[in-house]
Amino acid sequence: MDDSVGSDRFIDSKLFKVLGGYEGLCAITIAMIFVAFIIIIFIVRIIQYPHLRQQVIDSVIGSTTRSVHTRILKAVVFFLFVAGLAALTVYNVYKMIHDPPKLQPATFEPNTLSPSMLFCPSVETELQFISAYYYDNFDGFDALELFRNNNNFYSLDDGFKIIVGDNGKCHFFDGTLSLKPKDAIGGYYNIQFQSNITSNIVTFLGDTDDKMDWTLLIPEGNVYNEVGIEILNDGGILQYTESRRQVLDGSYTYRSFQTSIIKDTFDIFKVDEQIISIGVIAPKRVIKEVEIPSFKLADLFSSIGGYLSMWVIVAFLFGGSKANPFGFVTRFVFINQDRAKLLKELEKMKDDRNANLNALEKEIDSITETNNPSDQDTLKNLLAKYYVNMEFYENAVKSLGT
Repeated sequence: MDDSVGSDRFIDSKLFKVLGGYEGLCAITIAMIFVAFIIIIFIVRIIQYPHLRQQVIDSVIGSTTRSVHTRILKAVVFFLFVAGLAALTVYNVYKMIHDPPKLQPATFEPNTLSPSMLFCPSVETELQFISAYYYDNFDGFDALELFRNNNNFYSLDDGFKIIVGDNGKCHFFDGTLSLKPKDAIGGYYNIQFQSNITSNIVTFLGDTDDKMDWTLLIPEGNVYNEVGIEILNDGGILQYTESRRQVLDGSYTYRSFQTSIIKDTFDIFKVDEQIISIGVIAPKRVIKEVEIPSFKLADLFSSIGGYLSMWVIVAFLFGGSKANPFGFVTRFVFINQDRAKLLKELEKMKDDRNANLNALEKEIDSITETNNPSDQDTLKNLLAKYYVNMEFYENAVKSLGT
């Protein structure tokens, strides 16, 4: 049971939503496994093979085909770029953790919750609670039916209690204890008190929250818990609108109320001069706002991806790398397998080597706009040094003594 509760709390937590839910956690897990696999292989291979260490050094500071000044500047730019990437990542992670949430577009949802109500006399007199009823809608209400056997209403008497505070002795209706049908939407509340003198009734509508203090002159709670206040002259009818704000971790939904008076007396329904009737019309729909993370994991990846695209500036300043048909897997993982396959392909090409060389010479001529070079070894060395990455080829051939 405890594990289940802990799991539910994590699902509702800010961290879970910031990471993108189950999809984000799955993506992070796969990415971490992949990155760890690459790093381990990389470290093992550069320890095993010295020429790979030299490739890494050349990729950072530049090969010997560049001047010392250029190589130093490239190394400085590279480390500044890495430092910028680290700073950007730290900053974005900080935003993910500490940035205040933003709101989804507001939506409407059915109003199945009862408001909490506080009724206080405006003069030094006492109200005597008589009864409270809930109707599905205002049109179904009939004051005379309160004294007849009618199944169109639900008694709410059990939800009332006395609260003594700055407003004197008040009657409080706890909306969380409402006995109305749970799936009932909106509706109409009729509350009746008895008083021996005419009295204005101060009516407060709010949320039953642990931090709500109903004993204050004007009850207050959380910053998002606004209380609706109206003064009814010897009873009357009011209606309210409600907005709800669900916090990021889903642990609580704050409710704010705004009230307005429809009729400040209840003469049309009065059945006794000493009875004060108060009607509250509940809306069918309420506005709901849901907090969402202002910066999520997907935003972090997008920001880092945009930053990495700036690497083209390094290529612009120092030139691009040589063409490299052999990737990380070939050079660091399946070294022996790919080397054997390469040598096998070279063996097949022995019989038509001359034809391939002629085709290569023609292609080089069309690109470099030069005549057929007389020294093929010079051309090969030129291509290997500046244009074509031949490290894997040369190491594969050297390993077999050819």
